[in-house]
Amino acid sequence: MKALEIALATAILVGAVTTLASAEPSEQFPANLSEHRSRIEGLDHTSAELREVRARVIDLEMKRAKQRQQRYPRGEAKADLENAWRQAVAEQTRLERRWADLLEKARREGVPPGTLRHYRNLDGSS
Repeated sequence: MKALEIALATAILVGAVTTLASAEPSEQFPANLSEHRSRIEGLDHTSAELREVRARVIDLEMKRAKQRQQRYPRGEAKADLENAWRQAVAEQTRLERRWADLLEKARREGVPPGTLRHYRNLDGSS
């Protein structure tokens, strides 16, 4: 039963990462956004970093689940895995805050709402 739960969770997480990785909002924007280009490039860069970190967190969570199921690795290798997961989660949290701040700053500076909608949808919020 545990193997089925892990397989199901993995499938869900891989689907979420695939959906995030396929989104490239900057390719959809018209050229008349040149005055907001720096904000858009900042959002592109941060969202790409965030997708990478989310994928790393998912990978480490799957390794942790496997470790708990098999009770291996142990000792220092287990501690290294736990530390890597904690660092990845902290990095994800930091990037999510930075990304939200960039979205808010872009909105305040007048970036069109239609442009920002693409970035909000990356996070699943509206």
